[in-house]
Amino acid sequence: PRPVVSLSPPAHQPLPDETVMYEGVGRMFVKTTKQEVREALTQKVESSEAKVAQLEVRGGRTRRG
Repeated sequence: PRPVVSLSPPAHQPLPDETVMYEGVGRMFVKTTKQEVREALTQKVESSEAKVAQLEVRGGRTRRG
């Protein structure tokens, strides 16, 4: 299954580029731009996909051995 983060971009695409957005950082929210939110989501998806691939490789090794 795809990460939940990959479902989020369509939700903010119709918003104007100048829309003020906030990103959760720890227990607070930081004011940011739509572009920065899009880049952060893309990075999270790529990181998650890389971790899944790495775990699949590890899982394959443990099943064989």
